[in-house]
Amino acid sequence: MPSALELLQTPPSPIATGFIVFICALFTFVLVWAYFGWIDIHVVAPGKIQFSGRSKTVQPLESGRITAIYVLNGSSVERGSVLAELDATETSADRESQQRDLMSFKAEIARRRAAVATAADPTLKLATIDFPPEIPPQIRAREQNVLATGILHLGASLDAARAQLAEKRASKERLALNIESRAKLIALTKERVQMREDLEKKGAGSRALVIEAEQQYEQQVVAQTADRGQLLEAEAAIESIERRLAETVAQFTADQTKDLADAERKRDRIEQDLIKAQAKNDRTQLTAPITGTVQQLNITTVGQVVTSGQSLMTIVPLEGAIEVSSLIENKDIGFIEVGQPAAIKVDAFPFTRYGTIDGKVADVSRDAVDESASTSFSDASTATKPRNAANDPQSRAKNLVFPATIAVDKPTIDIDGKTVPLTPGMSVSVEIKTGQRRAIDYVLSPLREVVSKTARER
Repeated sequence: MPSALELLQTPPSPIATGFIVFICALFTFVLVWAYFGWIDIHVVAPGKIQFSGRSKTVQPLESGRITAIYVLNGSSVERGSVLAELDATETSADRESQQRDLMSFKAEIARRRAAVATAADPTLKLATIDFPPEIPPQIRAREQNVLATGILHLGASLDAARAQLAEKRASKERLALNIESRAKLIALTKERVQMREDLEKKGAGSRALVIEAEQQYEQQVVAQTADRGQLLEAEAAIESIERRLAETVAQFTADQTKDLADAERKRDRIEQDLIKAQAKNDRTQLTAPITGTVQQLNITTVGQVVTSGQSLMTIVPLEGAIEVSSLIENKDIGFIEVGQPAAIKVDAFPFTRYGTIDGKVADVSRDAVDESASTSFSDASTATKPRNAANDPQSRAKNLVFPATIAVDKPTIDIDGKTVPLTPGMSVSVEIKTGQRRAIDYVLSPLREVVSKTARER
């Protein structure tokens, strides 16, 4: 039988048929799985474990000389405890000077208020100075003497004016009596003139006697007119002295009120200066911002000079929840949201043996930072980039990353049946689940990209 007929009449091998059916079924299964199957999408980011409170750096606000050091590396400190002291000679002197000035102005204010109250009393009885309780005795005595001297001078001025007033009033009374007496004399001399004129007409008297009588009459009239003028002058002088008395008291009160306002303004200014001086003096004591352990101590010698903003030591928190600080690449930040689940792989413990730690995205920064200037857990490849790449704007844009905080579900990891706590500073790799994707999309996506670029020209 020819070989061709033999091939046609020979039944197919069941093994080959089964293999073909298996291949077709497998392909169909893979195709169905690729369409209905979903694969998780993860964003991988480097990070490190740290306390949620983070370590605090102690820095002086003012330059100065170290006069005391109370801690060493590894010392445990409580929040607010003094770590070191700077030379406070200048700041203490400034603060004490401001305090003395403030006490003086407060005492002056109390004294001037008492002076105004004393001037309002016609008897000038010294009013009690209402000193604030913090005024020391020597300042109180000084202000009492100043008040007594001022009131004594005011009293002397008023007494001199009152003496002049009494003198003018006496002159007024004397002149009034003189005018009254001269009025009577004028009437008598006028009558005498009339009598002598009558005698002259009768031939019983001489003309000389008439002239003499008229002369006496005119003298009395002139004297009375002079007395009236002096009386008016005395009355004017009395009014002037009375006004001067009132003006003296008013001027004294006005001066005291003006000086009182000036003293109050100076007191207010000194109070603000004292607050600044006190704050500056307090800054000579470097205190612990948190409870923790002293690390990276950079001051070891009394007399050492430090500058403003210099890092003197770091305080590491003793307790508190831990978290992971990571850096998200610029290309992935658009898919990261708060609350997304994350798997944390600790570099010290291979995840293939010890597994991962669950967590969630707690915070995502909305501002990018330069990866080269960020924390030490940034990708090691950054350090191998050429130096001139840092000057390239495009390279700088690619180096921008977004800090993110990952909350850890538990602060420990199981290592061969033992519970090992996670230590701040451990480097980790964070895998953040950002969504899901069909498996078939991994095959179709490159095809779509190729198709979209075909039949195009630049």
